[in-house]
Amino acid sequence: MANQDLESAIIHALQDMDGAVPVEDLRNELKVEYGVDRGKRAIQTRLRDMAEEGAVDRARIKTSGPGRPPYYYKSQGEYPRL
Repeated sequence: MANQDLESAIIHALQDMDGAVPVEDLRNELKVEYGVDRGKRAIQTRLRDMAEEGAVDRARIKTSGPGRPPYYYKSQGEYPRL
């Protein structure tokens, strides 16, 4: 799958999903709904590049867990307060 196809699938999956989501949730959605079976790191790298290009939004959302919170991704709009 070319990067353009992966980007398109990511954007469609983020639009279909409710709210901001972590990489693992997006990866599962891509696999189940779009037949995209890529590793977590490959998707993270592509998402980072897309965020730098302005194609998707990303933010760290504070959770109750220890350590640095994970990035959450969204196609557009506000991030929920967890």
